[in-house]
This record gives sequence, C-alpha cells and structure tokens, in this order.
Amino acid sequence: MYGKELGELSLAKQERRAKLYRIERANETGSISILVGVAGSSGIRWHPLPHCNLHSPTGFEVGYSGSGPADTAASILADYFGEERTVVERAWRGRGPTRPSVAVKLHQVFKFEVIATIQLETGNSYTLDESTIAAWLLQKHPEYLNPLASVHCPACDETLWREPDIYGTVETWDQAVHEFNLEHANHLA
Repeated sequence: MYGKELGELSLAKQERRAKLYRIERANETGSISILVGVAGSSGIRWHPLPHCNLHSPTGFEVGYSGSGPADTAASILADYFGEERTVVERAWRGRGPTRPSVAVKLHQVFKFEVIATIQLETGNSYTLDESTIAAWLLQKHPEYLNPLASVHCPACDETLWREPDIYGTVETWDQAVHEFNLEHANHLA
C-alpha cells in the first residue's frame, strides 16, 4: 500500500485533524457502512459518511471494481476534499455548478487502485487512514494534493477554478489568475 510517512507530511501542512474512514461489513446483511472519525481531545468522534450516489443504488461496497466500490471511492474522496455530496452528484450528472469535482475526476482510479484491494469478510472492519489517501495522491496525482482554488469576479459572477488537469503547476495557475484579473479589471474599477 502507500507509505504513511508521505501522507503525514501533507496532512501537517493542511493544519487540520486527520480523519479515519472505518469501513464495516455487517454480520447480518453483509452490507457495507462507512464511518468518518476525527480525533479530538475527548477521543475519536465518529459519524456516517454520506453516500455519493453516482453508480450504485444499493450503496457502498469494497473488494472489486464495480459500482458499489465506485461510490465508496467517490464518497471517501468527496469527504477528503471537503466536497458536499449533492455537489458531487450534480457534477457527475452534468447539472452542477461550474466548480469541478475532484471526487468525480479521481474516483474511478481510486476505486481500482485502493478500494478494490480492500478484502473485507462479514463482521469485520477496515480502517483507511487519511494519510494513506494523501500518500496515494502524492505518488499518483500530486497535482491534487491541494484543494481547488478559485478567483471570482463579483461584477459578472464569473469564476476561474484551479483545475489541476489544466493548471497543474503554480506558474501556470499564477499566469491564468493574472490574465483573469486583466480581463475583469474594468469590472473591478
């Protein structure tokens, strides 16, 4: 799997508490549920991970490359990148705001490379540490390590989003922001 030492460096720069994703397979039904844990002074607080319903009407799954694992991947990445479930679903269906969804862009490859490798027997659980996600990103998609940035013109309501596929380097993004500001300078005067 991916080394935690790489991910810990990325998480430290983000200045937020690391999350855990506890994936559980129920004894009775064999269905998958996922809890998100955040460590605090009084221990780890757990809450259910919202299901981003992109492919699977039956919910989360792991251990193979189907629709359930795809939704698991999308949902975990949405939480990791701070994207709302409804925004991800709307972006997937082409009905969303103009903001790109990193979860939508990366969920299939994350499914194949991480989620499909998790083998989980009935009654067992698996904890996916956020640093593992950060290490995977660092190794496979370093352009996505930082959250999406944007520049907005309030006069015309146009937004330029920093999509790593387009503005992968800092220099490319800085040049795009400069050009955006020049184009919208008369709106801001």
